[in-house]
Amino acid sequence: MITMSKSRYILSDKANCTYCYKCLRNCPVKAISFKQGESFVIEEECVLCGTCVNICPQNAKQYRNDVEKLLSLVRKPFILSIAPSFYAYFKEPFKVLSLLKQLGCVYISETSVGAEYVSEEYAKIFAQSNKPLITTACPVVVELVEKYFPQYADYLFKVKSPASVHAEFLKHMFGDLPKVFVSPCIAKKKELEDVFDVVLTFEELENGLEKIFYESNNTTKGIATLLENMPETYPDPPHPIRARFYPSSRGVVDSAAAYVGENFPYYVLEGVENIINFFKT
Repeated sequence: MITMSKSRYILSDKANCTYCYKCLRNCPVKAISFKQGESFVIEEECVLCGTCVNICPQNAKQYRNDVEKLLSLVRKPFILSIAPSFYAYFKEPFKVLSLLKQLGCVYISETSVGAEYVSEEYAKIFAQSNKPLITTACPVVVELVEKYFPQYADYLFKVKSPASVHAEFLKHMFGDLPKVFVSPCIAKKKELEDVFDVVLTFEELENGLEKIFYESNNTTKGIATLLENMPETYPDPPHPIRARFYPSSRGVVDSAAAYVGENFPYYVLEGVENIINFFKT
């Protein structure tokens, strides 16, 4: 019997869905069901690339919103892990960090700290392996291989992702204090749900801060007004040396090569469709 569970991570709004089938046509793995007047994402088939969320003109597909989990931590001590693209998403990232400190965050660490360790492990494996390998920092790629190209599963690096390693580091440092992870990736919600207490996108973090500001000041001006007079705060040590550029096209290879002083042959693929086509060839 084939299982077709509704996704816990990408939700469907029946009232907004107009059955235009745009999500199904654009889904790279066709993980969407239209059945008995209802459309939903099939969890067993979805790789959490987010295409359906971005493509739906009616906003009938939305990723799970975990802002309330963040709000429950306000004024309580918590730990924050920020992905490298945090600095690109927010116009004034260091003021946002200052605001988070005022809201209860006691330690802000860059996820790239975990990527430093992963890069070192990659370098060791690169140097010893004589077969092609697939990096595992991206959970969408891992989902894609495991669900659709299991014949290549043995080529996945047997190394945890930078975010997972960073979670272990934070737990070692701070024990059971709540840990919050923020990044642009909705697939992280599934990958990290057992190692972080709250996993948010940058959009969720921004919306959460705006909600806090609104409830405190009864205004809809947003966080920009609050940030005007906010001082800047920088991430706490330790600071990453090489891995801040991990998300860039060749960031993983460059970070790993820095540990052994040599370059490795590599092939860069971007976009789920391109990766699928590569695996099919």
